[in-house]
Amino acid sequence: MTSNESVVRPEPFVVDVPPPRANGEIVFDAPWQSRLFGLTAALAEREALSWADVQSALIAEVQVGDHDTGTPSGYWQCWLRAVGRLEVVETEVWSDLVDELSRREVGHDHRH
Repeated sequence: MTSNESVVRPEPFVVDVPPPRANGEIVFDAPWQSRLFGLTAALAEREALSWADVQSALIAEVQVGDHDTGTPSGYWQCWLRAVGRLEVVETEVWSDLVDELSRREVGHDHRH
């Protein structure tokens, strides 16, 4: 990529099932929620899954109605189940990302 090119990242959310937000920022109640989102984004960047697949799985999970998607906790529980529906969970890419995150220290959610 040249310095004049920009990375275009699709908005990973559907209008019907938007993530919880405060002042325009996505809201996470617990560290696992932001890590789950990060894992999903990393998988999409590595083309191991598509945002369209996540969207479809999330819509299906919300339709089950087991969680209150109006709360951050309920929304991210649906997201977790949705990602669990995708075949990518059984791949080496998923395993590598989970291993990488599990080795990081608490409060240290970035690479050096």
